[in-house]
Amino acid sequence: TIISLFVDCELEPTERNYTGVYDYCIKCGACVRRCPVQAISIKYLRNPKLCGEHAQHLRKEFNGGLCGKCLVKVPCKARNPKQNKL
Repeated sequence: TIISLFVDCELEPTERNYTGVYDYCIKCGACVRRCPVQAISIKYLRNPKLCGEHAQHLRKEFNGGLCGKCLVKVPCKARNPKQNKL
């Protein structure tokens, strides 16, 4: 089930204390295991060509959208795993 929610209000963005996309990466391999097309590796991180080809396939087959599985259930998604838990 996919749900979209539209709201008519202003929300404050969550502040992120990093500048690079891999700043919170601890090389745990969670994103590697989540990728359905092996477009991520610990050594080389993300392979944009493989990832893009998969996304293009999804857009054609399902009329839009991206994969995003590498961003689900990974320690670095919502916090810096290098720091102690709050």
